[in-house]
Amino acid sequence: MGDLVNFLLSLLVVGAALYVFGLPLLVLAFHRIEANPEIEIVDPEDNTLPRQVNDHLEQVEEELHQLDFEAVETLCLPKQATGTATILRVYINQREACAAMAVTIYGKAAEHWSLVTQYVEFMTQLQSGEVFLTGNPNAVSAFRTPPNTFALHVPWIKSIATLYRVHDAVLMAKASSSRRILTLETRDHGDVVRWLATELAVEYDSALDDGYLRLTNDGTSYVPTFVGTYFMTWSQLFPFKRVFERRRDARAREIIEELGVTVERE
Repeated sequence: MGDLVNFLLSLLVVGAALYVFGLPLLVLAFHRIEANPEIEIVDPEDNTLPRQVNDHLEQVEEELHQLDFEAVETLCLPKQATGTATILRVYINQREACAAMAVTIYGKAAEHWSLVTQYVEFMTQLQSGEVFLTGNPNAVSAFRTPPNTFALHVPWIKSIATLYRVHDAVLMAKASSSRRILTLETRDHGDVVRWLATELAVEYDSALDDGYLRLTNDGTSYVPTFVGTYFMTWSQLFPFKRVFERRRDARAREIIEELGVTVERE
């Protein structure tokens, strides 16, 4: 009996070691991010999109219209993981110089679609270059927040109006007298594909500077570094991701309390 227990314990230790240290090596071997992704414009009337995508976009659009946001374009991002796709719709509020994105990430296996995650994120950029992001994604970002960016993620806030109220409160507290700009218009002259490609490049270049990613020799792809692989993968793996999530949520609740914003239970 003692030998059996020792054998099972050994298997458990080996399995845990493979889980913690082996999975990141798979990411290191196979994960690639295109440096110049081909972002596609999607017809909003496309009836081949999964039902969850259309339902999310319709719900978000109705709420955003009430906040004076207008839809610009629906886009499909290149696959960053095998069997997944990302559809997002970009919105802008001209008066407040604020952009918003409604994002759906879903997976496909054997011709069946399954929802991975959905969220909304607001983005305001100042003339000084500072960027403010407020969103409700469930997942913790695999990268550090880029310099000059203030990111607040509150996955428990499902109401778009409440999420925008929090975003506005952050701006009032930290940049009330600063000039806001819509980079989609001032920098990219309305080219939403170019705008999104630039925003993605900012994120990836920041991860490059942090040592999470490196460029391949031909310059066509970003790949994880050895050290970056472990940080990126562990942030998405149980039980480590629970630590990251709790730290994110505690910070967000502290900021909201400091702002004096009342968030009703949803």
